[in-house]
Amino acid sequence: MTFRLKFRLFRSFGRVDRGALLSAFRTFAPVLSDQRPQIAGAAFLSLAIAAFEVFKPWPIKWVVDRIVRASGGAAAKPPFGLDADQLVVVACAAVLVASVIVGRLGVWFAVVSATIGRKAAVRVRRRVFERLLRLGLDFHTDHKTGDLLTRVGGDASLVRDLLLTSWLNLLGRAAVFVGSAWAMIAVDPVLGLVAMIPFPLAGIGVQAGSRKLAAIVRKQRALEGESMSFAAEALRHVRVVAAFGAADRVVRTFAHENRSAERAGATASRTAAQTGAWAELASGFGLAALLFIGATRVADGSTTAGGLVLVLAYARALYKPLRGLAKEGARLAKATASAERLSTILALPVPDGTTGDPAPPFRGAIRFESVSAVYASGRRALDAADFRIPAGALAVFAGPNGAGKTTAVNTLLRLVPPSAGRVTVDDRDISEFALDAYRARLALVPQDLALFGATIRENVLFGRPDA
Repeated sequence: MTFRLKFRLFRSFGRVDRGALLSAFRTFAPVLSDQRPQIAGAAFLSLAIAAFEVFKPWPIKWVVDRIVRASGGAAAKPPFGLDADQLVVVACAAVLVASVIVGRLGVWFAVVSATIGRKAAVRVRRRVFERLLRLGLDFHTDHKTGDLLTRVGGDASLVRDLLLTSWLNLLGRAAVFVGSAWAMIAVDPVLGLVAMIPFPLAGIGVQAGSRKLAAIVRKQRALEGESMSFAAEALRHVRVVAAFGAADRVVRTFAHENRSAERAGATASRTAAQTGAWAELASGFGLAALLFIGATRVADGSTTAGGLVLVLAYARALYKPLRGLAKEGARLAKATASAERLSTILALPVPDGTTGDPAPPFRGAIRFESVSAVYASGRRALDAADFRIPAGALAVFAGPNGAGKTTAVNTLLRLVPPSAGRVTVDDRDISEFALDAYRARLALVPQDLALFGATIRENVLFGRPDA
């Protein structure tokens, strides 16, 4: 019965949107494929800490039974053939030694898990950043920079919980659960089974709260991305903001967008707290039932006072991971929502820069043959453009904003793929060439000034560092 209730609780916990959680885990788990020995070490430390946590309440029973025996009450015989005074000394020493060992193991566990977690966050961040740089210009045209920065920064850090932190915490709590349940049933099977009552109740609250929380966190992260996008645009155009004296307006708009994200964050915190409160209520109900039934069993001699104290101590240890389970459910819900945002980027196809023919030196005759270009948002930028530029000629594109001048250049650079028609250079379709080799034959002076935070030399050599 104990393990059946445990299974039901963790099954309900697994409904944190199980499909999304497992899909996200499969997507990002390979980043830690070389860390399996370290992960195994962290898991061993977690289990060792749980074992000593399960042991620590036992000396309490010895001391309580010794006190009861000294007062003339019914109590179990002292273990290990020790007299009463020796037992108290051994119990105090055991508690002290167990506490020292748990503290030392806790330090090792924190260092190992933090090291693995940092590697996970860095590798996920690098993987997403690399994919963003390789995606086509149409993707970046339809997505705001601030939102993408939020994904690379904040969302990648939260994925660490999905890959490691939450699972290690759950492993330790599950071990404490199993050990405490076994110990309680060994001391008094009736009280041990009574202590299991809160778990199916808590499972209901965790299941409902986690599903709701995941939806709220998705909204919160999207709003934070909008806020960061606005801030990035304002800082990028700070000269324009200053020239028009618009700083106050920009600050008010930024504050308004931040308040929207903050309200969503407050809702997420309230939902997580409500889930924890439900687990706390279930724990209180279990302790009350244990006190009532345990007092009755001590009175009729079915168990000792030390046995009741031990069961209560284990129940508190048992309900602590129950309350922590609600917190881990909230953390996993947040991590899953962030992982979904990153997975949408990683699922997008990127052009292969090495597949295709080598690009020879070009004479430079360019031909657009009924070329149309439509961005991912559905906006049409070119509509059956048809023209030819002879080799060595100087061509000027003129027209109002939105006429397609920049898109025509981007199509020639293969930054935007044509939705219809084709572009040729020297009578060859540019899609036949390997992308990297093709772009290496082109020279570009962009219309927008772009200076990276580097030296003048590094900026000059950005397009060709070996020049």
